[in-house]
Amino acid sequence: MSIIASMGKPEAHMFHISKERLEALRHSLRDYIPGDLRLSDNDLIASLASMTIVNGIRGPESRQRSSGILSRLKSICSNVLGRLFVKTKDEHITFVIADIRHRLGISDCDYTGNCVIPQLVVNPLRRMETPASLESYVLVASRMRAAVQDLDAPYISQFVETLNNHPSSFAQPLVYTINHPEKVFVTNQSRFPLYDLNFGFGTPVWVSPIPHSAINFVKVMPVHPSKTGYNIHMTTTRNAMRNILSNQSWLQLATLIF
Repeated sequence: MSIIASMGKPEAHMFHISKERLEALRHSLRDYIPGDLRLSDNDLIASLASMTIVNGIRGPESRQRSSGILSRLKSICSNVLGRLFVKTKDEHITFVIADIRHRLGISDCDYTGNCVIPQLVVNPLRRMETPASLESYVLVASRMRAAVQDLDAPYISQFVETLNNHPSSFAQPLVYTINHPEKVFVTNQSRFPLYDLNFGFGTPVWVSPIPHSAINFVKVMPVHPSKTGYNIHMTTTRNAMRNILSNQSWLQLATLIF
């Protein structure tokens, strides 16, 4: 039982992606980006992190462990739940938790109510798996851009109005997401002025989230004012993280901090 328990235990690491490496990645994708589509830093990071977690989960060690009886039983239960609530188990969801304040023009109002809105980005699972090509990566990032771009003021207004008029309307999407066997949560907190906080000692030396959060959770964090780029806090299972820490495609872009 201790072995089964350890498979589900979370492990978190912080990575750094420099602005230079991100721009180099964007440059390498230029021949695959259609028309005048502009992929934001968040589109690139969220897509790459989601694909990295998927491949960490479905790495060679994970496939080898799946041959165990208990692992197969766990997989069967997951698939049954998935079929009850999910259209197909062959799709992957990136659950984007987006801040709405700058989209409503109230970033400077210190509004602290329910200031986030969820957005589901669905991709075929085979597109998220290795070997990942530049073309497949652009397709994932393009879907990310389209979904996040939809989060304008009218969309947010309709979303809030629907929840107010039909308080239980969130239940079905929530069950859909929770029971989906293939999902990653992403939130970008890099625009928050966390390094402007001053508790009497000046600019903080380091800002970091709690050590562990939900499984398959990615937080894009701001960096110290003396640096550029983004810090990426990633939580997944220990087995998946072991594969991520040996994923050279990810490590060519992201530097491990801790």
